[in-house]
Amino acid sequence: MRPEGKYSIWYFIGVLLLVYGVLIFASGIYEIFRPPAREVVLASLRPAIWWGALLIVVGGFYTIRFSPSRIRTSESLAGEKGHHGETEADSGSDRRESRVLS
Repeated sequence: MRPEGKYSIWYFIGVLLLVYGVLIFASGIYEIFRPPAREVVLASLRPAIWWGALLIVVGGFYTIRFSPSRIRTSESLAGEKGHHGETEADSGSDRRESRVLS
C-alpha cells in the first residue's frame, strides 16, 4: 500500500477493463456453443471474442503497470537512492517554490 493510502486511478481502470474483458470474452465463447436465434450479419467474425481479448490485454497491462505493489517497489528503490545523496527536496530547490506570482 502506498504511504498516503492512495491508489492510482489507472489501477482501478485496469481492473475494470480486465473484468469487462473477461465477461465479454466469456459471452463470445458462449455464443459459439449457443448461437442467438437471429444471427447478426457479421456474427462470423466473433466480435465479442476479439473485443474481450483486447480488453483483457489492455486491462492486464494497466493492472500490472499501476499495481500498488509495483509502485511501492519503485518508490522504495527511489527512496534508497535518496539516502545516499541529497535530494532535490532536501536541498530546498523545489521548482514549485521558485515560481513567484506577482
